[in-house]
Amino acid sequence: LEQMFQDDLAGEKGEVLVRQDAHEGIRSRRYRVEPVDGSDVVTTIDLRIQSILETELQAALRDSRAVAAQGIVLQVESGEVLGLAQAPLKTPSADCVSGGDPWRVMAAADEFEPGSVFKIFSLATLLSESVVDTATVYDGMGRPGERRSSHTFENGRTIRDVHPVGLVSLRHAFVTSSNIVFARAVEERLRSVEMYDAIRRFGFLEKPGCGFAAETDGRLLRREDWTSYMMPSLAMGQSIGVTLLQLAAASAAVFGDGSLRTPLFVRELRPASGDPQRLEAVVRRRNVVPPRVIETMRAVAREAVHEEYGTGTNARVDGLSIAGKTGTAQVSSSSGYLRSIYSPSFVGAVPAEDPRFIVAIVLHGAPGEETYGGNTAGPCFANVVQGIAARTQWLEGAFEVVTIERSETISAPALTGRSMDEVRELAADGD
Repeated sequence: LEQMFQDDLAGEKGEVLVRQDAHEGIRSRRYRVEPVDGSDVVTTIDLRIQSILETELQAALRDSRAVAAQGIVLQVESGEVLGLAQAPLKTPSADCVSGGDPWRVMAAADEFEPGSVFKIFSLATLLSESVVDTATVYDGMGRPGERRSSHTFENGRTIRDVHPVGLVSLRHAFVTSSNIVFARAVEERLRSVEMYDAIRRFGFLEKPGCGFAAETDGRLLRREDWTSYMMPSLAMGQSIGVTLLQLAAASAAVFGDGSLRTPLFVRELRPASGDPQRLEAVVRRRNVVPPRVIETMRAVAREAVHEEYGTGTNARVDGLSIAGKTGTAQVSSSSGYLRSIYSPSFVGAVPAEDPRFIVAIVLHGAPGEETYGGNTAGPCFANVVQGIAARTQWLEGAFEVVTIERSETISAPALTGRSMDEVRELAADGD
């Protein structure tokens, strides 16, 4: 941020005429040009949230044995970034192979395959195009009555599910994160031009415009070069590279008011003289998704967290309604996908019915066949949200109020004015 706003911070240099004696002692000093102080830059970062995010990313990095982690807390209505962190400081590249750079902002510069969190945008596109509704049923089975973990399409592509499903609604497929059902729905109901235009509309083919050095516009083949594998792959978040800033901004559009905003890091410039300059997030695109789809996405994503069969149950926070989606992406490299190495993720909107902020967590290079977004990034998300609730006012009034009926009256002795020994004695005598 200091690099981005250097011109504002630096001010203007002055010029001074100094008279010295033979011993280089200063005899007089006179300004020929008065210096001008630079502006103060007021960031959007909430230091309490920043601290929580940094702490929880370090813990998730350790627990998952990942090589890098990144997270963001983005206010939905204003587009302000309340926290952005990465761990460790000298982060490796997104392919978990090449060396690190202590000055690189991963959220702006590093592309990664999002995996199943991209089903947020696949489902939003299907609903926006009015080619399905959430009750549309798809067959995740090979034969009637049989649940299978893999399905081979007519083009020879085999797609697998971690949680096999049978005949289920698209809503159920989202909650259980069925790759097979989403691949079938997108391939059968959407044209490639519709999918491509939706991806562009969500901002995945352009730089977020925050101003960071090396900010990237993501990665996707030209539509003319798409093979028959492309649509099923995109449905489940493969064959596309996105950044954390793109992912958070697009999620805020889907779960917010439908507007795609450039994430904002500086709220105000305060010059040494004159009025402060208020900065606001640029609205790059309105009506990315229609209001009816926003309501549906909130409800379906809430079930992914709060239904017992959902993949996001570990992201729950007691008393708080959360809409979210898990992801577990294979890590791609120049030589193909790395074996048993994943990038688990979780994107959540809090609270679900009227989101105040988006929290996105991505862990890179986590090993193990049982490594999923639900059991790594999900708990990290929950810890971040719990910390925000405990240490800030961002979630004030968002928790469900539970009334407990009094079943009996309990008498307690008065402790005022008693010594510590007397208090201990009373406590020891109590039932």
